[in-house]
Amino acid sequence: MRRDLEILAQIDDFLDGKITKEELQNVIENNEDLDLQIESQEAIRNVMQKEAFIIQSKDALSKLKLLSVIKTVIFCIVLFGAITTSILLLSSNEKASESNAPILPKEKKPSAIADQLINTQFFKINNSRDTVITTQSGMILSIPQHTFETSMDKQCMIEIKEAISPTDIIKGGLNTMAGPTLLETGGMFKISAFQDDKELALNNGKSIEFMVPTTNKTPGMRLYKGSVQANGDINWKSPKKLTNPLTPSDINSLNFYPNKFEKYLLKKGLSKKSKKWKDSLYYDVTNLTVEEKTFIGQDTTLVYKFKSCINPNLIKTFWNKKFNNTLLATLEFEKRMPAIHKSGDNRILNLYTNNLEKNLFEIDSMAWKIASQKHKKSFYYFMQLREQSLSNSKSKRTLALLKKAIKSSQKKRNKITSSTNLSYYRGRLMQNDIFRWMNIDIPLAIRKAIIAAEKSRYKELKENLRETENNTADISGNNLTDEHQSFNLKIKNAEKFESKKCFAYLLRKDAHSFEKIPIKNNQLHIKNRKPNDYRLAIVGFEKDKSWLCIPEKIENQNLELFLETEESFTKKIEKVASSKRFLNTLLQDISKKSKFLESKKEEESKRLELAKFLYSSKIDTLFNEPDIFAFKQNRFTVQTFDYDPNKLVVKYLPTQKVDSINCVKAFLNSDKYEFNGKTTQNFKIEILSQSGKNMLKSHFEEPNKYSWPKNLLISSELRRGKKLSKGTYIVKLFYYSQLVSVKTFEVL
Repeated sequence: MRRDLEILAQIDDFLDGKITKEELQNVIENNEDLDLQIESQEAIRNVMQKEAFIIQSKDALSKLKLLSVIKTVIFCIVLFGAITTSILLLSSNEKASESNAPILPKEKKPSAIADQLINTQFFKINNSRDTVITTQSGMILSIPQHTFETSMDKQCMIEIKEAISPTDIIKGGLNTMAGPTLLETGGMFKISAFQDDKELALNNGKSIEFMVPTTNKTPGMRLYKGSVQANGDINWKSPKKLTNPLTPSDINSLNFYPNKFEKYLLKKGLSKKSKKWKDSLYYDVTNLTVEEKTFIGQDTTLVYKFKSCINPNLIKTFWNKKFNNTLLATLEFEKRMPAIHKSGDNRILNLYTNNLEKNLFEIDSMAWKIASQKHKKSFYYFMQLREQSLSNSKSKRTLALLKKAIKSSQKKRNKITSSTNLSYYRGRLMQNDIFRWMNIDIPLAIRKAIIAAEKSRYKELKENLRETENNTADISGNNLTDEHQSFNLKIKNAEKFESKKCFAYLLRKDAHSFEKIPIKNNQLHIKNRKPNDYRLAIVGFEKDKSWLCIPEKIENQNLELFLETEESFTKKIEKVASSKRFLNTLLQDISKKSKFLESKKEEESKRLELAKFLYSSKIDTLFNEPDIFAFKQNRFTVQTFDYDPNKLVVKYLPTQKVDSINCVKAFLNSDKYEFNGKTTQNFKIEILSQSGKNMLKSHFEEPNKYSWPKNLLISSELRRGKKLSKGTYIVKLFYYSQLVSVKTFEVL
């Protein structure tokens, strides 16, 4: 050890110029590694301060053994490092002589093709304030203050990409696949946040609430995360439940009228009247009198009887600002009012108004239990949505902004779709949910199970939905039947489009799903599908232009894409891909009439007119003494009609009594029935004596039936040799087993 230190001291003397190299060689006996030792010592001197190092070295020679040991260790480390570096340099030089290949950069994560095809929306916000954003498609984002980790500058940029409509989904090259499982989508979007081009993270405990608009809210939806594949497509995974808080609104901006009331106003040209005026008209229905419901004709007295209906006065009690900030002042309760009106059960309405502290789905279950069998399905559907209660965590500013955003969202959606049945899928985005595509979805097999229980919502699905089919919506190739086929289609001009910008979609006829299929070398291969269950759409994109082909059938064939305008592309895609294609709309075309009837002689009570329009009714026929008519023996007639003030005189109305032949004639003039050769068979008459004996079988021939557009005649002649004895007889007219009218006549 001492010898090593002496050698180091001699090398230091050499480096300091005190001795020559020859003198150094003379001092060191074995000088084979002298050059390497000099180089190593020089490296040590460059690391440490020169003066301190020299002092410590000299002191170590005379006093400190500890520093000697440290010196030795440092020397060994430096020596090892120098040798290793030399070896690496030699190896590097050898490789460099073989190849001058550059160093490869780190591999980048694949980007979604949708990022290129879907336009970005930009929103500049102040991170220190609550913010509510409404996108072009009507999606709403609620961002609380201090959501993002920002610098002193409070301004940040929110970037949003969205694909809510079928056109946007297809134009973005998106799909609804979770591995082999087909999903049904409620909309897709991507949220990003930046400050000075730097990605922002969410502060601990912070989240962003989203509301995605829909006109066809499906129970059981989940929020899926997008995983970008190497080819730019997205695979959806990691589903989580959506949150279901209620959406607050100004109660006076909501619509609690019966559906037919709006139709009535439109028909009368009154739809633009103020809410105050409409309220006065609607609430006035409760003042309808018995006299207004009764009409006395020449030989028949008619009384309108209305089936059970929601009392307008019950709605009047809560439709005011006192009930703001309760579950009654929410979009979700507004959606339930049509079902409550249809039920005609005031008890159901009282359940909602008397249980304001409960979750909405709990009240739905209570309503489902007491609803009639005909209306149970509607409340069962609402119950499945699991919509909860109002959230009290939002600031007053956020609530105010949210109400404005909802109005803006509804206006934007109205420009896109004519449906007024607007709801929202709601949820929260956490840190791992931003900077990536998200998708509101449900596996098709689950949704079809819901449909089976909710036939009332999907009336037109019967054409496409085979409930007996064990359809798992798994396209992996399992569960194949004889109906499954494979097809090869050639797309003539597919090569003109850039890579990844020409592809096809299989669109199920019974689902809002988008199965994307690649096109390679102008060839489209479709495997193991039932062709009658799908529509096919082939698309191509070139800069800002869209190309499209939608064949009538899926079969082996040659196809070609054609350039479409923006309007025609959207119209054709919506026709084959929109969820509207399998939903039965409750709205029907209404003939427009702008004025009330002016003639007071023909005008019935406006209250009665409105009540007849809003509610189902039937007509009861009343009889008094003047209703019994006397005729000569075996010559008589029976006459009845439904009163319509607009049609007192009908072309084919047989108003004259017939007493010229020996028969019974039953006349019926009515707008309630469709009279034709088939329906007349559903009408029948009975002729009864005072004792209840059916005289039709014993005394009359088989009745003859005649029909006109608004009239029915049933005539039955007396059998030859038969006569009716003196007395009073009753003629009853039936439609199936329902009694339509009763008349009496007397034989003198």
